Amino acid sequence: MEFGISPFGVWRNQSKDPTGSATRAGQTNYDDLYADILKWERNGWIDYVSPQIYWHIGKEVADYAIITDWWSKNAYGCLLYTGQALYKLDKKSNVKAWRSSKEIMRQIKLNRSIPNIGGSMFFSANYLRNNPLKVKEKIKRRLFKYYALPPVNMRVAQVLPEAPKNARIEVVDDRISLTWDAGENNAYFVIYKFKRNKAANIENAANIVRVTGTNSIKGFVNRFTDPHKYYYAVSGISKTNQESVCVIFK
Repeated sequence: MEFGISPFGVWRNQSKDPTGSATRAGQTNYDDLYADILKWERNGWIDYVSPQIYWHIGKEVADYAIITDWWSKNAYGCLLYTGQALYKLDKKSNVKAWRSSKEIMRQIKLNRSIPNIGGSMFFSANYLRNNPLKVKEKIKRRLFKYYALPPVNMRVAQVLPEAPKNARIEVVDDRISLTWDAGENNAYFVIYKFKRNKAANIENAANIVRVTGTNSIKGFVNRFTDPHKYYYAVSGISKTNQESVCVIFK
């Protein structure tokens, strides 16, 4: 298993430490919470870190863009997920940036331009369910259109998966069925779809059809699934998110 923490967004201000961030936070991990996060990262005591960067881009004393870049440069091999403040989205907010879900969109786009950031953690799950300012639909439609596989964390002992076996495709009338047998250390599976006469590219998330814990999927034949136009493959994922080689359905 992975062990990580979600610390306060600012480790130290530069006014206290030249290696700190260009911020003027009233509270910091090191000076007020007695938590030396960087030491924990360097010593391998934590496997991931998700700093609570609950400010907007451009905030004068604690700019999301500045802080995110600082954490990226001070991850020391930890997987880094930015903590983002869904709870602040409110059309009546005193801060203009939080009156629109565009702020979260801007932050995610910024994350993708900065090295070492593996994704986001939204605070909190209740706010994702309550869906303030319809942020869920907007990020799904524009930024999270495809399945995403969890990143591999090399700080934990890895479990390598065997490829699935006996991948079979069957078409009866207007129904299509894909079945396979699990290989060793297969916690779940990824089904890919590729255009015929095109190389199998598993790096493109648009090619993922399904992520499932079952050993079969079924559906209808149509212009998006027609086996005359597409071919399918399956891979196994271990509990440490390592992916096996793909097996083509025959």
